[in-house]
Amino acid sequence: MRWILIMVILASITGLILSGEKEDKEQFKRLIDEFNNAVKNNDWASACGRARMLGELGTADSVFVLIQAALKYERDDLQDAIESGLCKAFDKQDGRKSILEVTRKGNDWRARLLAVRVLAQKRGDGVLEALVDGLKDKAPRVVIESAYALASIQDLRAVRPLIDLLAATEKEKGLVWVAARESLTAITRADFPTADKWRSYWDAKEKEIESAKTKGGDIKPLLGDIANPRTVLTEEIAKAPKFFGAEVLSRRIMFVIDVSSSMQAKDPEMEKTPEGELKPKGNIKIPDNAEKDEWGGIVSLPPERARIERVKRELAKCIKELPSSVRFNIIAFSDKVKLWSPKLVKAEDSAKSTAIGWVSSLKADGDTHTDDALKAAFNDPEVDTIYLLSDGQPFKAGTPVDVEPILEWVKSNNRFRKVIINTFGFENAKKTPNMDVKAMMQLLKGLADMTGGKFTDIYW
Repeated sequence: MRWILIMVILASITGLILSGEKEDKEQFKRLIDEFNNAVKNNDWASACGRARMLGELGTADSVFVLIQAALKYERDDLQDAIESGLCKAFDKQDGRKSILEVTRKGNDWRARLLAVRVLAQKRGDGVLEALVDGLKDKAPRVVIESAYALASIQDLRAVRPLIDLLAATEKEKGLVWVAARESLTAITRADFPTADKWRSYWDAKEKEIESAKTKGGDIKPLLGDIANPRTVLTEEIAKAPKFFGAEVLSRRIMFVIDVSSSMQAKDPEMEKTPEGELKPKGNIKIPDNAEKDEWGGIVSLPPERARIERVKRELAKCIKELPSSVRFNIIAFSDKVKLWSPKLVKAEDSAKSTAIGWVSSLKADGDTHTDDALKAAFNDPEVDTIYLLSDGQPFKAGTPVDVEPILEWVKSNNRFRKVIINTFGFENAKKTPNMDVKAMMQLLKGLADMTGGKFTDIYW
């Protein structure tokens, strides 16, 4: 009789499980249909809601669908909803297993990157191990994201893998190396310039920490006192090559230089007063009635004050100082986009000499096709940092181009790549007749702000 009762109970449980699985599959299919219909009808609010609900299912299928949607649709609101849905899926056993598997084995590096971003917000079994594996990913962007994710979860077990990453990238000292060093500082509140010094420090510190844990003591006093890990690279920044004052820390860079007609304009050299105001440098005096060209430049100034000549000198100096670990390329654009090389080139002496010769031959002429130049720069998958210099708003066929679509294009195409764009403009270009200064600044400052870059206003 007892066995009959047990069999009845087991049958009931099995029936409930099968019934639950059937309901989940039906709900999954319904949510997929509703999501697709919402996207088809541009009903993005509904699409976002269905993405979150798919995440709540927490199944392997729902994780797969959400990641595929993230790779297909670039809208910010939908991307946020998908990430939120994946975070909810991670709280379920099947969802957690699937996301951890994507982190390690996803075929598309963007999928692995998205999974790492989810792990950065989570704790528990498998998270640390998956992020440590991410430090060995073939895609540099995934490695960088994994390093910063380890910094966010603040687990001391990540210190040694990060030191190993620091050692592996020490010769190149690119953005991966920066991420490893900043993450180490974020976790330990200490900083050292080399992997060997980090190892020596951690060998001793780890023993102190283990001893304190054994005695039930507080380990925080044993760590360093650096509050902001972004300040640890002061020495490296000081030694780095500069382009109009902006440090070049990346090792995969693209210089994008405006050579449109307005770059012929000659500007006076300025300096800042103690109050922060600009005035002509030294004893230079510019008469109010000085003759100006069509771009607001001062006709009587010497040729070396032309914007393009100043850029050529500065770029040549920067290229000359690039370490051999850097790979770089140059785009010169007006109404045509010209690349110095089909791909990034290692900064060896012969390449630098050739590049400087190419730069010295540049002439200023034509409109300002900034959008085409940016697309050409993004077309190289290796580039992780762009230095964009322009003295005006985009123009095509003599007509100003709306900057909003350019900003949206970069935002869309940079969601996963995270290319840093440092931008440069000319202070005197703001005086160009009929120039939409607001549009020019919206583009240059907007590109820098949205990508973590820096805008520099050139007045010297």
